[in-house]
Amino acid sequence: MQADELKIRSGLRELARQLGIPSACIEVKLQADQETEAHRYLNDLREYFDSDLLSGRALVVLDNVDDPILKHNLQTKVLRYLPPRTCDVLITSQSSRWHPLADTTHLRGLTLEIGAKLIAVESGRQHLLGTPMYKRSA
Repeated sequence: MQADELKIRSGLRELARQLGIPSACIEVKLQADQETEAHRYLNDLREYFDSDLLSGRALVVLDNVDDPILKHNLQTKVLRYLPPRTCDVLITSQSSRWHPLADTTHLRGLTLEIGAKLIAVESGRQHLLGTPMYKRSA
């Protein structure tokens, strides 16, 4: 497993823990069981997103994904656990070679205010622009 994939899985596991998904809280001691447990909490995370518990859409940010092997396998390794019906995925990368997997937008030197606005608009959450979270970023 590549380092970027491990980081993404670790981040998704932490997200699942914060959402209270029990399978993400199981500590696995044996290396042989780690893959099985990873599939369990990732499947449970997908089910959580597919349920109505979220009462809206989720924005999942995969930051600094540059591993060319992972990019090629991102759909089967990660994105399949993030249902497009309820999850928007923002991938940041230094690489510009994402076509046809994803549309790309080249960004240079955004201020926090413009970055927060871009994320809100692109994720369909313009209504959040007046909230304290976005004001704090500005």
